[in-house]
Amino acid sequence: MLALAYLGRRLWALLGEARRGAACCQTVAVAAIDGGRPAGRRTIVQGLSGPVEGRLLAIGGRLLAVIASAQGVWVSQSGAGGRFGPARLLSDPTDEIDAIAAATTAVQAGAVAWTQQPSFYAPGPATVWLARGGARRPPRRPRRPILSLAAGEQLDELALTGRGRGLTAAWVQSWFGSSGTFHSAVYAADLEGRVRPRLLSAPGEQAAGVALASAPGGAEVVAFQSCAESGACSAEAALRPAHGAFGPARVLGAAAAGQFPAVAESDSGRALVAFVGAGGEILAAAPRAGARRLGAPRVLSRGDSGADLVVGFSGRQGLVAWTQGAARERLAVARLTLAGG
Repeated sequence: MLALAYLGRRLWALLGEARRGAACCQTVAVAAIDGGRPAGRRTIVQGLSGPVEGRLLAIGGRLLAVIASAQGVWVSQSGAGGRFGPARLLSDPTDEIDAIAAATTAVQAGAVAWTQQPSFYAPGPATVWLARGGARRPPRRPRRPILSLAAGEQLDELALTGRGRGLTAAWVQSWFGSSGTFHSAVYAADLEGRVRPRLLSAPGEQAAGVALASAPGGAEVVAFQSCAESGACSAEAALRPAHGAFGPARVLGAAAAGQFPAVAESDSGRALVAFVGAGGEILAAAPRAGARRLGAPRVLSRGDSGADLVVGFSGRQGLVAWTQGAARERLAVARLTLAGG
């Protein structure tokens, strides 16, 4: 199961498949879920090898399937009835694909961003490519990268979200200093006109696990994990109002190394950030009604092995889901009602 999305009230799934005994994935297909089982399966891409990522987005009564492997990035968009057209290759077939992200905009258009490098043996990816689509057509292959880093720098992670008619990206950028010290930092930028990256993480710390979300009105939240040389890590987040720039990132609390935060924005522009604390507990932070900064995190679970966070909204209610337990893993869900939306 690579991705899920609703088209109206019907659930659809993007499925990675392989022959028995072979590593996944060789084929990617899409199918409606009827009675808990896939129905009307349609192959989107085949002949793949190695790990595969997928995204499935609902766009104005249609679905956009995004498939990425080391060999390329493909898209296929459905009609209003859920019938998918042929897959379109967006990337250069000779390049190596690294990270992908996908989003929709307020004008019901899909967008796909990815990083790539000339070959597996070339230095790490240093360019971001962006393909835009429309309400009735899938994204088209771009002619040039939208962002290129300086020599010696590389892109390790990538996130994308729609902001009104435009798009915002956040990424982790890394490099080695003149003394051989490794550096990594989180940046964000709007992808309209000239891209002007804004540094969000603190200098001198190692940042990773970037997550980005937006509201229809334009408010945004970005969160990440930052670790000091001592190995101590913290969860940090920055908010952006509907009309303005990202404010400084705020430290929310000590975090478990390697367990990255998750974020969501409500339709009314209320941010929600969840993270795994240093002791394995689950915490969540949201702004108080009318406030422009996140409040103190509240503890949702005091278990010692929380992981795999997912965050979302259902109306005014925030939802946080995670796995709990080491010897016997289970799924846990917490609901948070946020005053004022």
